[in-house]
Amino acid sequence: MQLNNPKSIRGALAVAGCSVLGTANAVTPNTGDWDVDATFLHYAEKDRVSVYAPGFIAKKAIGEDEYLSATAILDTLTGASPTGAAPGITAGSTVQTVTSPSGSQLTYAPGELPLTDFSDTRASLSLNWDKPLSRLQRNSLTGTVSSETDYFSLGLSDTYSREFNNRQTTLALGAGVTLDWVIPQAGAPVAMQSFSEITYLQSLPSAVVTTTSPSGGGEGVDGEPKNTFDVMVGVTQVINRRTLVQLNYSHAVTSGYLQDPYKYLSIVDPNTGETLDYMFEGRPESRSTNVLYGKVVYHLPEDVVHASVRFFSDDWGITSTTLDLHYRYELPGGMYLKPNVRLYNQSAADFYRHSLVAGTDAVQDVNGSYIATIAEASSDMRLADMSSTTIGLKFGMPVGEGDNAGELSVRVAQMVQTGESSPADAIGVQRNYDMYPDLEATVFQVNYSFVF
Repeated sequence: MQLNNPKSIRGALAVAGCSVLGTANAVTPNTGDWDVDATFLHYAEKDRVSVYAPGFIAKKAIGEDEYLSATAILDTLTGASPTGAAPGITAGSTVQTVTSPSGSQLTYAPGELPLTDFSDTRASLSLNWDKPLSRLQRNSLTGTVSSETDYFSLGLSDTYSREFNNRQTTLALGAGVTLDWVIPQAGAPVAMQSFSEITYLQSLPSAVVTTTSPSGGGEGVDGEPKNTFDVMVGVTQVINRRTLVQLNYSHAVTSGYLQDPYKYLSIVDPNTGETLDYMFEGRPESRSTNVLYGKVVYHLPEDVVHASVRFFSDDWGITSTTLDLHYRYELPGGMYLKPNVRLYNQSAADFYRHSLVAGTDAVQDVNGSYIATIAEASSDMRLADMSSTTIGLKFGMPVGEGDNAGELSVRVAQMVQTGESSPADAIGVQRNYDMYPDLEATVFQVNYSFVF
């Protein structure tokens, strides 16, 4: 997963946080007691984004094999994120100067990846009700809400499970819906509109500007809707006393506002590769995704091995494969070490471009404004051909004794992400620059579980 964008970082943190917080599900609290997992995660990219994310899950037995749990996460992001503009220089200059539609100006050294500063805080809360329907059937209902400066989300999901084959086989069926609202701070930009066109429109009467210019407001600035519907089917099989196998398939359809309102592309000279203008990205209004996930858990005499593979594909042309391996090595006194290796590889979206070529992808009109000749394009690095490697190590130890026994764990990880630094279609001066700089990130996480 690409991690140099705030939204993708939050997605990764949600997975990381839930995977650790989810250990609370392994402990069955007594009726009247709360089983609590508290976590603190710090994610730091080199020269880019820093994240601080405390969170907790509290789980309580409210009946015979029936549980209620609540999860809360508060994450704060600061730093700089890529704008989508390609490394390079402005035509007729020795640097790259970006003047936004609102008039603000940023200058970058030749070949420097254009970044923009940001800060944001998100709060999320989810409630889960897990109860038996019969001796062999269960149902789990989850509701989630999250809010940040420019994003609001509501989600509801339900999972039904049924055991067969003397409880050696479990079939799970799930469905969910997520309702999101994207609330860009300056309004939602018009897809595939150039900065030069916006500048021209701003010189016209305000009645025209407010309906066509992203910096002028217009309709929809209070929130652009995005809806996701997903279904899942899965089976878990006990092979023998040492081996457990899981296989899940999920399908999701997302429609609505799928653009990143803060991303734009460079329009470059077809001969020199120098930047002439910029254009806001444009994406399809729907996305269909498929995920096939398989996992094997194997118990050695003392240690445990977790190995998983995930295949992803969508109708944007992206395919990806994720390999994840964990080995839990038991130490004396209930302590353990858990090294982890994660490998990820992804192909680019059909409409991914590192930049647009003047005269081909965009042409000038009589007013000198650049007009797109293609319907969709994005230089968002999350949609590029890229790969990443993550190596981590977790240490855990028991804390306390008896019914109040808990666990303290610490995890550190290092991630390196790489892409096409010298694409074959680079033009002129672009061949002198790193078009996809490597991204390095470190993760530090502390987790403490206890019962009260």
